[in-house]
Amino acid sequence: MNVRQWDGKPISEPGIYANVPMSRYHSGDICIGPSISSSGLRTIETESLAHYYEDSPYNPDRKPQEEVDYFAFGKAAHHLIAGMGDFSGEFVVRPTLWDSWRTKDAKAWRKEQQRQNKVVLTPDDVDMLQGFGRSLSKHPTIRAGILNGLVEHSIFWRDELTGVWLKSRPDFIPIDSNMVVDLKTIATADPLSCRRSINDLGYHMQMALVHDGMKAVTGRVMEDHVLVFIEKKPPFCINIKPLLPFVIEYGQRQNRRAINKFAVALRTGEWPGYDDDLVPCGLMDHTLKRLAKEAEEHELPTVDQGPADFEPFTDDAEEEGV
Repeated sequence: MNVRQWDGKPISEPGIYANVPMSRYHSGDICIGPSISSSGLRTIETESLAHYYEDSPYNPDRKPQEEVDYFAFGKAAHHLIAGMGDFSGEFVVRPTLWDSWRTKDAKAWRKEQQRQNKVVLTPDDVDMLQGFGRSLSKHPTIRAGILNGLVEHSIFWRDELTGVWLKSRPDFIPIDSNMVVDLKTIATADPLSCRRSINDLGYHMQMALVHDGMKAVTGRVMEDHVLVFIEKKPPFCINIKPLLPFVIEYGQRQNRRAINKFAVALRTGEWPGYDDDLVPCGLMDHTLKRLAKEAEEHELPTVDQGPADFEPFTDDAEEEGV
């Protein structure tokens, strides 16, 4: 697999790139033209263009972006899973002197560590990572090598229909298989929670974008798309969820809708809110079905139907027995 080493200049050629810092990956000038990642597409699809634009690098009035702690945790998790040795060279743990980042001294210490290009973790992060390591090392599918692949690599390519640049940063880029795998932390990895997570966070769209990116830059078609859910607290149980092909296809089509909206907004400079503004609002499908069934079975009264065999109340207190 041909992997390019990023030279610090705006990317002009599609490919898989190494050494792209997360902060630059999400910047607006990482490519020679406008670019968008899965998180942006999912925001456009599940919320609106306005929500995306609020924190977009293309918004000149956006608020300063603070360091995102989960980026640091994700990097540490990848480091652990990839077996890159100890954490001493690149990572540093917050001293027990502070139990949070609230104080000025704690903030100053973190800023200095980041200035030295250290990835800052908390003691709780370390405990969780150690729990991940124990759980992952025992799972037979994980031990079989499902998480093998390139970590901390990014895929860049240009959308043929709109000309905008697309980018994807999967947890593991497969080297010798056509299976793309992503690791997801979750509070509880029971089947319903996993399904809700996929639905609410649009993980199928994320995996579909990886699928399209791999095909665009390598010509390989990913045949399997697998999410590995791991709980964030003991016993750190794992639940591996392959996504069905038609789910990936829906994700691709949702991505296409979001890409089209993004491209038009860039051209027009208009970033509207919800698509269904002023559209009459109804009930959820399951509620409509229930009420229709009750009406059909005469369990739902008409608006002019009172209780059966019932004498209406009157204003005569004696007649009402008061």
